[in-house]
Amino acid sequence: MPIGRATNAIGTGAFVTPPNVLASEPLTAGLAVGLNPSGGVSLCSASTLGYTFLGFMLASAVTGSPVSIVSMRGSAVVPVVEGGGPLTPGEKVFLSGTLGEVTHTPPTGAGFTSVQVGVATSATQIVLLTDQRVLLLG
Repeated sequence: MPIGRATNAIGTGAFVTPPNVLASEPLTAGLAVGLNPSGGVSLCSASTLGYTFLGFMLASAVTGSPVSIVSMRGSAVVPVVEGGGPLTPGEKVFLSGTLGEVTHTPPTGAGFTSVQVGVATSATQIVLLTDQRVLLLG
């Protein structure tokens, strides 16, 4: 079992509460988060900390508090969708250019990290994939 991984089953997935890792800013349930250079958890996007994507906030957290992150592949997640629109079931879902949010449109352009975070299973939910990242160069 990897260090820091909790075996707590929550609904259709599992979450991790990393030891000694705290929220670096107020975080809301369903937002995409990554590990920042200070070792805390912050919002991430295709252009900011996307290469450190950890998962989605299980519950809200205030600055300086421990975080619980849905991170296990195959977990069901209700993410925050860019623009507030619905997801299309069966379509891939990526980190968007907006901090903490997701989109069906993969990012393009230098400096973006294309992170497929899952596949939509309904208009509001995805199945989490945690292992697909591509840094876009030039």
